[in-house]
Amino acid sequence: MRNRGLVSGTLAFFAGFAAVALFGTTALRIGPLLHLNLVEVSWLVAIPTLTGAFLRIPFSLLVDIIHAS
Repeated sequence: MRNRGLVSGTLAFFAGFAAVALFGTTALRIGPLLHLNLVEVSWLVAIPTLTGAFLRIPFSLLVDIIHAS
């Protein structure tokens, strides 16, 4: 049971990181199509990255709570 949780957690973190990393390169191509300047494209990339970084804190606490029960 613990190994399955470790594997699924690792895959979930990898998938989340890969999605944010791919979004960064995609935003550079989307920016000119939407007529965004460099600052707007930077915000487009930074907001999901910061959200993911801040959400790791409650998600990590949630793992401890679920694992303890």
